[in-house]
Amino acid sequence: MAACLHESCDAELPCWGWDRRGAGNIDDDDDAVEHIFIFLGAVRDMTESENHALSRACRALNIPLVACRLSPVPEFTSKILCVAGYHFFRRVLGGGLVELWRRRQLHRLREMNSVISLPPKYQSNNRTIHAIALVPMSSQSLSADPLRRNRMMWCMVRLCVCSLWRSRLASDSSSSAASLPSSSPKALNNILTFLFLDGVEISLSQKEFTSALAEKHRAAPSERQILEELCDRRDASTAIPGKKSVKQTCKDILSLSKLSTSDDDNEFFAVDFTTPCDMPNKKSSMEMINLAYSCQLFQKSNIDSKMNNTSWTLYTILRVRSDFNNEPCDDETMVHKSLVRQISKAGIQVITQSPLLGNYSQDAEACTITMLQHLDYQGYLYRIIYSLRRDDDDDVIGRGPKLKKKKSGKKRKLHCDN
Repeated sequence: MAACLHESCDAELPCWGWDRRGAGNIDDDDDAVEHIFIFLGAVRDMTESENHALSRACRALNIPLVACRLSPVPEFTSKILCVAGYHFFRRVLGGGLVELWRRRQLHRLREMNSVISLPPKYQSNNRTIHAIALVPMSSQSLSADPLRRNRMMWCMVRLCVCSLWRSRLASDSSSSAASLPSSSPKALNNILTFLFLDGVEISLSQKEFTSALAEKHRAAPSERQILEELCDRRDASTAIPGKKSVKQTCKDILSLSKLSTSDDDNEFFAVDFTTPCDMPNKKSSMEMINLAYSCQLFQKSNIDSKMNNTSWTLYTILRVRSDFNNEPCDDETMVHKSLVRQISKAGIQVITQSPLLGNYSQDAEACTITMLQHLDYQGYLYRIIYSLRRDDDDDVIGRGPKLKKKKSGKKRKLHCDN
């Protein structure tokens, strides 16, 4: 199978809620596809002559070709390929392309390389994803020196890119949201916080961070330049007299999201992606990504009336791994528990989930953010979180401001891991 991707194509990959479509077993179709070729424009869109050349080549080689889109929202090529790779990992990419090809054959639609302008699924409510990444090292270990870098620093760069850099068309509406009427589309707002073992945090908002780098003539920064900016912000944070406790730091992180929204009716959710896949008794009974791919997501029609009128903020807790199989250290566990405790004290329910990708994935942390953004573009993220919050009350770490008192004992001090 060959696929030509563009956000204006007249057909979207049928992968979400697949089993409600009555198209048979998607696994059978996916197994029948031996090779998948994906064509898309990088930096610029494919030209008309390139589309015709692709169509002729596929006909000559007898390779089925379909034009489709993964999302109605324009995005960077690297993020589009990340989504396509995740669909492949979930075994729905091949089956979805086969289903599209069957529909085109059945209904005799236009040529495979044709595209039309379709209105995207605009959402007029304020929406924020605040990703909180637990970094298992001291903040002073952060360095832009190539000789001192490790996997954690590479992951921090990837999280910055996936969280804060977006296509201009995808983020334009957020820059002028204040001047738009309430019914106008608003872009997803993104905040990223790195929380280190010594209690130091670096919080970044998408517009401020990217604009600050652009002013330094680093609109398309290198890995080193991103790390240098993070080091500068760490130094500015630690230069303030008086060291904050981890508890106070966690409170400040939560207040950052509340200050970023002016909507008094804003709803707050939290999803903790740090629970290992092999610990089912410690996580929610329903995996959010399984819900997205299943028909259950589309059976909750009572949510539809709330979706476009409710402003919301989603706290996403991630664990940056130092290597592929390491277990969290004691200090990391303490920081994590303190963060979850403060979220729960704020009356926000914490839904526990296993990572979207296992320890074998090199880019699991950044892929999680990319897929959450993609689910928002589809208009599904609020529906999923709302459903999980209602369905998994018994599997949640904290449900409100009242918590059980801790047993008395000596407090353990955090130490810097150099």
